[in-house]
Amino acid sequence: MPKHSKSGGPPYTDPPSASYVVVVKPWSVEPSPGRRKSEDYNRIATWVTYVLWEAANRDGSIPTVECVYRMRTRDEVIVQLPLGTNTSPLLGQHNWASFVDEWNDPPGAQKATLVFQYNWTNNGDPANHNWEEFFPDILPLNSVPIKSPYPLPLWVKVPVTLTSLVLSIPKPPTPPPQPEPQCPLVPLKTETKQIGLEMPDEKPADLSPAFRPYSPPSHYPLPARFQNKSTESKTSEKPRLFRKSDPYEVGRFEF
Repeated sequence: MPKHSKSGGPPYTDPPSASYVVVVKPWSVEPSPGRRKSEDYNRIATWVTYVLWEAANRDGSIPTVECVYRMRTRDEVIVQLPLGTNTSPLLGQHNWASFVDEWNDPPGAQKATLVFQYNWTNNGDPANHNWEEFFPDILPLNSVPIKSPYPLPLWVKVPVTLTSLVLSIPKPPTPPPQPEPQCPLVPLKTETKQIGLEMPDEKPADLSPAFRPYSPPSHYPLPARFQNKSTESKTSEKPRLFRKSDPYEVGRFEF
């Protein structure tokens, strides 16, 4: 039997004796709150227990749902758990198509269950505010048609009608932008071409000198200048003697 607080508020400053979450649009129950039966609330408590059990890798003791608070005119319910229970695996939007085994509804249905932390400071003990207590029986967890491993819930904004009943879920940190992949630089192969005029293939020009000395034919007589002079010395001629000349004299005189 849960203990109830008698302090006045709001704000309710006395510490709660348990942990509370609010389940909106619970899965696998009668949609109309006025026609829900005990089996519906047993399924809600079993689903909450299953999610926490999966979050603990199905190891250790199974968390106990102590109480479910309900109203015949409200869709949401308040689930009471032992004080200190880690409720973070429950908080967020649970899309039915992502966790229900053998989901048959069309993909566009977008049916989901929302879970938020109960705002104790604004509302205090639910038992003191016309919420009816229901003590559920947990069904065998292996019989629940839910996928394993259980997918993580998505972040969701608090509906306007529940701003005073629940607490907002902190937004997850935005991941840093990833740098764009850079293509490795590949050096381009450049071909250097010599630019010039392409000359047609011709025979090389004759670079021998255009002027050649005259060579007479072999049958022509040699000119006088090419004939050998006589080497005979003229003995009859006397050698000529020259006197020493005066540098101031003009001309040269023979003796």
